[in-house]
Amino acid sequence: MWIAAATGTATHQQGVANGIASTALNIGNAIGLAVFTVIAELGTERPEPSRAATG
Repeated sequence: MWIAAATGTATHQQGVANGIASTALNIGNAIGLAVFTVIAELGTERPEPSRAATG
């Protein structure tokens, strides 16, 4: 991925290109984790509240 990000960029800008690629990877991972967390939460059952506590 890092080679692909730096391909075609000037030598003095390759660090910036790799930084942008790294940032995009981290943002993508965060969004993916958030989506999978929502999907996992939707798949769990929530128990009914206990009626014994209401008296």
